Amino acid sequence: MSALSTSVTRTWNDLNGDRSIFNSNLTLQENELGPSTNANFGKSVQTTTVDPALLDGWGLRPYWIIGYTANYGPNFLRPTQVLSPRLFKIGAQVDF
Repeated sequence: MSALSTSVTRTWNDLNGDRSIFNSNLTLQENELGPSTNANFGKSVQTTTVDPALLDGWGLRPYWIIGYTANYGPNFLRPTQVLSPRLFKIGAQVDF
């Protein structure tokens, strides 16, 4: 996740005594303002970090489940029953 950095602090010294940080044409008097305390002001900054184990750790554990699935269904001549072996691995199903 990211957020926009929205706060900054700058000192102001009224060098010309006009009690304004703006010139008469509304441009900023840069020479009256001190340095910014936040170099990321107005930029998108990362606010959340993700644990690498969450992204890469799922395939590291050998976790297998052996089981059977049973299917029962009507047939034209007689009912059918099927018992199929299954091998499951962490969210992926592999049929043999």
